[in-house]
Amino acid sequence: MPGVSTFDGATPVETITSFIDDIGSGPDAREAMVELLFEQSAIYAGRTTAAAERIRGSILARFESVGLAAMAIPFVLEDLETSQNPYIVAAAAKALRGAEDDLPASVVPALLAAVERIRTKDDRFLFDCSGPTANRPKSALQEVFQTFTWLGAKAQGAAAPLTALRDGTSVFAPDVTAELRKAVTAVAASATHACCASRKVQHETRSSPDVDLATIEVQDQDGTTFPLGAYIDGRVSVIAFFYTRCMNPEKCSLTITKLARLQKRVADVGLDEAINIAALTYDPDFDLPNRLRAYGTDRGLRFDHRTRLLRTIGHFEPLQRAFALGVGYGPSTINQHSLDLVVLDRGGKVQASFSRVQWRDDEVLAALTALSKRIETEPTTGGPMS
Repeated sequence: MPGVSTFDGATPVETITSFIDDIGSGPDAREAMVELLFEQSAIYAGRTTAAAERIRGSILARFESVGLAAMAIPFVLEDLETSQNPYIVAAAAKALRGAEDDLPASVVPALLAAVERIRTKDDRFLFDCSGPTANRPKSALQEVFQTFTWLGAKAQGAAAPLTALRDGTSVFAPDVTAELRKAVTAVAASATHACCASRKVQHETRSSPDVDLATIEVQDQDGTTFPLGAYIDGRVSVIAFFYTRCMNPEKCSLTITKLARLQKRVADVGLDEAINIAALTYDPDFDLPNRLRAYGTDRGLRFDHRTRLLRTIGHFEPLQRAFALGVGYGPSTINQHSLDLVVLDRGGKVQASFSRVQWRDDEVLAALTALSKRIETEPTTGGPMS
């Protein structure tokens, strides 16, 4: 579609949002909008987090009218699960109302989690600048409750928490309370079918064949430097991605906390000597060894020869390309990033990935256990990367 390929970090935000407002409808429009959601898109390069989120929110909100592309659903769910910005939450809630087919089962808990995160910092936004809604901004909570109303009986799992919220002591603005009451009525309606499709965990190869992990130099929390390939070689590995300056407690801090929890579960099933557990920082220039050690220790991680926090020596871009990571960089640090965790076989090839969703300990442990059992029957050859 004309215009998208010419946008970059120097394109004025207003030019991009105007393009989104006028994008029209149909598969081509939806595909173009999905292309603009990826954090590593050129349109976000060098922008502040605020500017990047303004663009992202305008894209998400537009899906309500043009139709929600299937490829955009993981982006929407990730923002509902993790975003601290009421503007992004409101836009993501609007996006769901553009869905034409069944949505994943995780939609309902994601919407409920969003309510809990923003209920004390709700704000109002004007997404539609023409028609009957012009100059009538809605709050983020209104948008979420409206989406529950739109889901209706398909969101049966939300009936009790929404009713408790309606009957509780929280005080909302009258129009927000009115929208909540509508949602309770709609969701409580009798239904003969479940909300949505089951949760799907990605199992795919995402590593780039032109990136040799064996040549990427990394440094751990103790200041020890070695090739990433030497660390991975011959063992199953789980690698998450984070950075210590992340201000969203639902992303990087939680990622390392969950990694520490996974470490304990791996030990409980007797696989701690067979599996590497690591996390790589998006911000290697800032996240020096002492910072990595403090960050991991504060979140319960126990460091040993199998469990490490790592930074690249040099640019992070090869790893971004190797694992197709969703991360964008502003003038001084990361301006937005996705949730990403990968499970690698002993040759460094991705066997399972958990992208954008809040990964669960049991799902990752199951992938690690299955892979470990599978390679027990494979001959030992010194490792494909040796």
